[in-house]
Amino acid sequence: MCKKGLYEWVTEEAVANSQVLEMASDDRMVILELSGNGVFCESIPETKNAVSLLIISGNLSFQRQGGLDVIPGPAYVDFIFAGCWKDIKTSDDFKGYLMMTEQIFFQIVVEKIRFNMSDIIYKYVQNPFVSLDEYEVERMLLLVGLLADVVNSPGSRFRDETMRALLQTLLFSLWNVISHIYPEGTDEECPFWKDVTSRFLHLVRTNCRQYHEVKWYATQLCVSPDSLSAKLRKQYGKSASQMIDEILSEDAKSCLIDEYKTIQEVAEMLGFSDQAAFGKFFKRCCGMSPGMFRKNEKFMK
Repeated sequence: MCKKGLYEWVTEEAVANSQVLEMASDDRMVILELSGNGVFCESIPETKNAVSLLIISGNLSFQRQGGLDVIPGPAYVDFIFAGCWKDIKTSDDFKGYLMMTEQIFFQIVVEKIRFNMSDIIYKYVQNPFVSLDEYEVERMLLLVGLLADVVNSPGSRFRDETMRALLQTLLFSLWNVISHIYPEGTDEECPFWKDVTSRFLHLVRTNCRQYHEVKWYATQLCVSPDSLSAKLRKQYGKSASQMIDEILSEDAKSCLIDEYKTIQEVAEMLGFSDQAAFGKFFKRCCGMSPGMFRKNEKFMK
């Protein structure tokens, strides 16, 4: 359940000190109001659900892929590949809203959205956080409040439809901000292929552990593997196989950082037949074995 999953992100002490307040909760969405420092656990658990944070004030800092990021509020953060976000800290004057949306419900919402901005999506997921101005944060705060009201109204006849509509509106508001940060290219693209590449990126992000082959993604998108790779190579300079490997290897790194998981367990999590197959893949993509990567990470710490 979302509620249990999201409470694993925050410390028991913060809950006891009323720094974590539950705004809304059901099986598909949980919204928590956070304040002050020390609210996040040192290491947040992996999840297939969508988790985001609307920062109203104060700062959020974290370690991600070996580097330190400090995000001043107001801002919006998407916790993509949650396992690679470490040492999350908040300032004394921090205030924000942490939201978790159940995976299938979130996918239904996203599937109904046609951003036609796949190149921007690809850039954003590399650093999934954006600063907001006063108007933008007020608008998002209003939408979060409306979402909380709907989630807390189980008797509403059109509750599901309203939740989807409000979540879509929140995402549209976010992507409107992102589109100004990453302007689209001037090259005119067929609307069909813009939609296909957007959906491909979404499918890889949500299914790369289970499906490693281009053929599966091409089948879902009703295109041939060759035409999909050709279009991606033209747009991003990378084939479909290269993009799948890139996203899967980043996921692998985030799993390997967790020293409590054995390499065999990581291999199984990522859908490899055995540790040897995983090691061969990782060395090809990252230039070193999983064990050597883990040793380097420990040394850097």
